[in-house]
Amino acid sequence: ALGLTIVIQMAGAGLVGLKFVRHLAGGEDRETYLHKNVTLYAPVPWINAHLTSADYLFIGERQLFYFLDVPFLFASPFTQSAVDIRPEQADAARLHRQLCAAGLTHVLLRRIEPDTPGYTPPAMDALSRTPLLVRLQSFEARTVGLRTLPGGGERAVLDIYRVESCRPADRAAAARTGSM
Repeated sequence: ALGLTIVIQMAGAGLVGLKFVRHLAGGEDRETYLHKNVTLYAPVPWINAHLTSADYLFIGERQLFYFLDVPFLFASPFTQSAVDIRPEQADAARLHRQLCAAGLTHVLLRRIEPDTPGYTPPAMDALSRTPLLVRLQSFEARTVGLRTLPGGGERAVLDIYRVESCRPADRAAAARTGSM
């Protein structure tokens, strides 16, 4: 039983490492590997090339943290944050004030449906339709299905917006309080 368990565990470990071994053996570059194996990775190279350490990105995709070279604030409907994105919070003006008060300069949003702009929560969707958020770029991305076997995953679109019309005092206050 012990020997069989060891064989099964070794086979599983080999299967999990197969994509990485193919990457090393095939001479594939790092960016190609990350695009294939990290869910929604597509906007990361653009963000790192176009945003600076003076920018502050609002993001809801936890798996991208490790690849970002810019400051960011993570929030989800299930976390407490300086920016309230719970589904029941539908006030776009309040959301904009919170983005400004936190010193955020950019927002990365995943569309609900790839071919139609629309986001959750409702306040973010409403705010994206105003001049207070300016869309800079859209990115075709894929989710990664099974990590060990081919297949799975689906097409997704992410948009990056610049936050507009924040008063300089809002950003200065955020810097003083350590929100940045």
